[in-house]
Amino acid sequence: MKAILYLFFTLSLLFNLRLLSKKTIEIKSDQVPYALSNLHINQNTYAFMDPTIKSIRQLRVAQGYGDPTYKNFRPFANYRIYGFSGYVMSTITRQTIADEAIGLFLYPAPYVADNNGKDINAHAKTLIGGAEALIGFFFNPFQGYFQNIYSIIEFSFTGTNAFNDYCATMRNFFGEITWARGSFLFGQYYHPLFLKECFPRTVNGNQGSPFETNCLAPQIRVTHLFRPVEVTFTMLSQSYWASWGLPQDFVIFGINLSNFEDSNIFIRDAIVPNMNINVKYLVGKSYYGFSFDYLRLFPTLLSSKNFKSNEYVNSISGEIFAHNVFSKGEINIKAIYSQNGSNQLMISGFAVKNVNPITAINSYIPTACVAVWLDCFYLFKKRDIEIGLFTGWTKNLGALSRVYIDPETNQPIVYSEENNISANLDHAARLSIRFVYAKESFRCGLELEYDKADFGLTLNSYAQPINITPVNAFSYIFSIDYVY
Repeated sequence: MKAILYLFFTLSLLFNLRLLSKKTIEIKSDQVPYALSNLHINQNTYAFMDPTIKSIRQLRVAQGYGDPTYKNFRPFANYRIYGFSGYVMSTITRQTIADEAIGLFLYPAPYVADNNGKDINAHAKTLIGGAEALIGFFFNPFQGYFQNIYSIIEFSFTGTNAFNDYCATMRNFFGEITWARGSFLFGQYYHPLFLKECFPRTVNGNQGSPFETNCLAPQIRVTHLFRPVEVTFTMLSQSYWASWGLPQDFVIFGINLSNFEDSNIFIRDAIVPNMNINVKYLVGKSYYGFSFDYLRLFPTLLSSKNFKSNEYVNSISGEIFAHNVFSKGEINIKAIYSQNGSNQLMISGFAVKNVNPITAINSYIPTACVAVWLDCFYLFKKRDIEIGLFTGWTKNLGALSRVYIDPETNQPIVYSEENNISANLDHAARLSIRFVYAKESFRCGLELEYDKADFGLTLNSYAQPINITPVNAFSYIFSIDYVY
């Protein structure tokens, strides 16, 4: 990485010496591609940039994850630093289930009774996250020569959240080569099931989870435009957004080979990468389409009786989506079918289907869920004020066939998101309304949110929750950001 950055800066310096004498080239409006024209900005501002570069769209996502009210983009040449820093405060009327990858809550915690039958989790809490920040570096050292090559590296800094205090995380770090009708991306970036224009633009940093897929993953991605259809093929692995699986604890030749419950070792040992194909039909600034995803995991190398296992679990996921852009707002809709989607913060996973009584080698089957959500917003007062609405619903479908019942617990063995808690989540729903004010580099937002979750005390033979107990929670989220 150091060698690559050194090469970028060296070439940047050499080419800049000649760029000082180059004249600006005017770009005609009909030459600006979809990626750039979708931003409602003055296209002539970026006249000196190659119109096929998609970096502006990347920056738009990075600066508040696609906040459409922020429009103070300044032109840049070979490199620039961008990001935001801010403050977030939220109060929720109930304890919550959170995820370490995002450090934010997903849904209300289930009912847990004390000795007097009182609900332990029926207690409010307030979280103040100071020093919330993101910083990104954009590199285009061949500006004026090979303008279709660029790189982005991003870091996020968290003051306090549900898991950590004052930590830094690498987010997007990738390079991209673009051409007139396509691009080739390599590095860590959003999973293709997460669309960088069509997602919940909530003030809540969980971005609609667990109703929306939410994941960053190392990948290689090829996109080509067969106008008006855009097709993307991606091969991926997993990073710290990883699948949940079997906890193991065994030692060979004095070496501890333990697997953690949340680990990317399950996809590494599967040999075959996660594969995705995404198809969009472009209609002006809007698009409509679908996506299919294949994931294979290898849950364990060794059974509890010390026999080598060769059992995989294969899963298929898909989604259909609609990204509708209007002059002063958007309406985004998505329907998702997810198998084994714990790395995407969905409530699906996988279960033990059968156990060999002699070798204790397990076979596996994925569990599934469905989710639908709608997010819309309207801009007024010279686009400085946004009013938005989000609503989402997800349902646990369990497995397609009967699963193994553990004789000790008389329950299925299921591995799913956040310590397997989502295996008992029958369904969840959310409704929120938000108000956002953005002026130049200043942005603040307030969101009022209602969550409902129904948990099953037990699971049936299809790994579906039964004996349902509902819980609900109300929360507000307030944020202030300075964007640069």
